[in-house]
Amino acid sequence: MIDDIKDQNWLKQVITISAYTTIGRLDKLTAALHKALDFGVTVNEIKEVFIHLYSYAGSPRSVRGINTLIAVLNDRKERGIADDLGKESGLIGDASDKYENGEAVQMKITGMSASALKSTGYATLVPTIDVFLKEHLFFDIFGRDLLSYNTREIITIATLISMGGVEPIIQSHYIAASQLGVPQENIWLIIDVLEDELGTEKVASAREIASKVFADLENAKMQI
Repeated sequence: MIDDIKDQNWLKQVITISAYTTIGRLDKLTAALHKALDFGVTVNEIKEVFIHLYSYAGSPRSVRGINTLIAVLNDRKERGIADDLGKESGLIGDASDKYENGEAVQMKITGMSASALKSTGYATLVPTIDVFLKEHLFFDIFGRDLLSYNTREIITIATLISMGGVEPIIQSHYIAASQLGVPQENIWLIIDVLEDELGTEKVASAREIASKVFADLENAKMQI
């Protein structure tokens, strides 16, 4: 897995792109994409953010984000700006058994056993979703190596906070990110960036949940 996080400025660009794509503010996204490219985020890294957002923000938001990126790149090309394409993404793992390999990734990220994951409410009521999550989200998407699991968790948290109304899942991703080794300062950075971009009210519940989770992380519970 590529160690993709350059610095906090790089992370801020990724967080902002995730937020404005999720809420469909394409005017703000356009500005964010120009800023990210100016900061040195590569074209392929931005493309990978949109691929990840396809799962969490939904394909319509992701596709509109990609189309916005196309317009931004065309504008910059016309102005003589040559942006860094960057490395291409590869696939980690063996695609011959996507379910089993995706399950292993899901276990690593959540810290839960295979049996515990299969006994969650969504998996018992709609087993097809469990298959989709393991084979598509955790193998096809998390298994792409241009962005690390840590960065993907940061993108996911930024997306969920921007989306709103999914607080239990936000809590679970705080825990998952911490288990993967994402520094708490980077999780607080997500909240701070989103507060600056979207306003205090938008992040209030996410900030409160983070305070509770990190006050007693050892006993915090995944809510899947």
